[in-house]
Amino acid sequence: MDKNAINISLQTPISELTKQYHFSPASNAVLNEMNVSKDALWAGGLPYKGMMVYTPRAEVKLTPLNWLTQNYRYFIPVRVNDSFTLVGSWACDPYIEEFSDFIHACKDKLTDDTIIIGGLNSNVVFDKSHFMSGKTHAAILEELRIKGFEDIYHFKTGDLQGKEKTPTFFLYRHLDKPYHIDHCFGHPKKIKKLFIHSRWQWLALSDHLTV
Repeated sequence: MDKNAINISLQTPISELTKQYHFSPASNAVLNEMNVSKDALWAGGLPYKGMMVYTPRAEVKLTPLNWLTQNYRYFIPVRVNDSFTLVGSWACDPYIEEFSDFIHACKDKLTDDTIIIGGLNSNVVFDKSHFMSGKTHAAILEELRIKGFEDIYHFKTGDLQGKEKTPTFFLYRHLDKPYHIDHCFGHPKKIKKLFIHSRWQWLALSDHLTV
């Protein structure tokens, strides 16, 4: 569990976050420009480091789900318009091991209308460093596949794991250091399209590209 998570719960409404902390004018301007709705949800022990699930569209309703996974730092399960379940995910050190623990804790909640998406900071090319734990990228792919989940990018493109043609991350924003470490998992019949935005659009803002 995030030791700094004193005042901010796993699923803190952004309206409560702005009450607890005095955001800078620049931060408030960003939130306003993003048109962040009041039911946006924040996960993280600090107001400036974490993950947010939000929508700029007023007709989209996000309902937080209590999966009793508060011990896992940056994972937010929400129901979207009572149509499907979205799990916003950000796996931090030890990366795939943290994601694996989260999946094991909530595996009974994963239904065929669940979509898991986010920055997992993981790929099979890094599995050697997680081999002793048994919590590798390859292992979690197989576990999810048993439940009918596929890595949507690989399913739709046919790219092999670890041989991706389209990166989602550039280390230090260097174009010669590309990796594919952001992922979307779901039942293939439920997801029509998946886009990875151009690096020219996003590298000025982040080393990760939007999926």
